[in-house]
Amino acid sequence: MRLNKFLSHAGMGTRRKAESLVKSGKVAVNGMVELNPGKQVSEDDIVICNGKRVVPGVQHFTYLLNKPKNLQLSKAQPTSSSARSLADIFDAKITEIGRFPEEVPERMAGLMIWTNDEKLISHLNDPGTEVTSVFLLHLERAVDANQLDEIEKTLTSGKGPSKWKSINLPLGQNQSVLEVEWCGKSPAIIFEDFKSLGFEIKTADRTYYAGLTKKALGRGHYRELSKEEKIRLSHYRFL
Repeated sequence: MRLNKFLSHAGMGTRRKAESLVKSGKVAVNGMVELNPGKQVSEDDIVICNGKRVVPGVQHFTYLLNKPKNLQLSKAQPTSSSARSLADIFDAKITEIGRFPEEVPERMAGLMIWTNDEKLISHLNDPGTEVTSVFLLHLERAVDANQLDEIEKTLTSGKGPSKWKSINLPLGQNQSVLEVEWCGKSPAIIFEDFKSLGFEIKTADRTYYAGLTKKALGRGHYRELSKEEKIRLSHYRFL
């Protein structure tokens, strides 16, 4: 197994992060500093990173990604030269929570959680957890006050696999931008619900997810969640 893959699988971060650790001289293999991320290692080798032995096995790690619109959701090759795939960022062994639908990837951006923690995946995907998202929806046309009242009345009183908590015109935005608080499994339903009311969504940007926000996380950037954030997620319930 390649050294950077070995480190990533042992919970040291993405393969890119592991590669950076190796090239910076922070990794030793069998007592010798190793600068080649592609060096082949096995479970019998003694791998030290930042002064501590790296033990093979599953260690849980969880990332928050602020997805740009041109980032492909599939781990397949990007469909255009300007797009990147998730394989460029995350190891294939971790899974996204709050997945954006494949049919509208170019129209969806914002927060996603990526983790290899099966218990956390199960918890946040459980319908009873009711994970809440806040989206900024950019519509193809403006909404007047009467239309906004009708949209909110129709959607928040509806029954189905998703729950609409609130629909507002945020301050400082034009009337073609709505801020919606929503709870459901697939954000594709957001597009379907608005289309049924005669409104097309140009883009949907998730600004809040399961208690997490974009604070200090630029578009296209990601960070590993802190221990405290992981604990809060593991106990998350919509109140």
